[in-house]
Amino acid sequence: MSTVILLFLGALVIAIAITPISKWLAPRVGMVAVPRTRDIHTRPVPRMGGIAIFIGVMAVTVLLSNLAYVQETAGILFGAALMSFLGLIDDRFSLSAYVRLVAQLGTAFLMWYVGVRVQVFSSPIADCLITMLWIVGITNAMNFLDNMDGLLAGISAVIASFFLLLAVINGQYLVSLLSAAVLGACIGFLIWNLNP
Repeated sequence: MSTVILLFLGALVIAIAITPISKWLAPRVGMVAVPRTRDIHTRPVPRMGGIAIFIGVMAVTVLLSNLAYVQETAGILFGAALMSFLGLIDDRFSLSAYVRLVAQLGTAFLMWYVGVRVQVFSSPIADCLITMLWIVGITNAMNFLDNMDGLLAGISAVIASFFLLLAVINGQYLVSLLSAAVLGACIGFLIWNLNP
């Protein structure tokens, strides 16, 4: 339990420290959302806030993860890094939906290949397809929510808190560690990014 608390606090502190830096850096590297007719913001908004959450989760997970779960942790962090990098490139250069989808499917397949899997069916092919559908579906669902100050981070914090609770109750060690890190990083980000 102490590792879970350390992961939460570490990710919280890192996200609090890095969020202002990412907000400062975003306009200098062209990572801003220029207002469109359908947007509620009236001035350019930095698009690099997610990097603070990403770094917070990655740093504490790498430093404090249990060596018994190295393969699963590495697979999850590798997939998260690829998806985050794809998101940064898309925010900067506005990739086409087809390019994003192919990259997301490739990342999901790599995660399945290294052992991050949904195991529901007796068929490895069916399990691979459901794993890829889950990863790509959740990634895009979360991406669609990223349209208001603090909305995605707030929803992610709520989801992470429930995952954390369920993982602790059911003895899911790795899930509890990752959930604690995500929860801490989201709250750290939200301190700087509440509406408006």
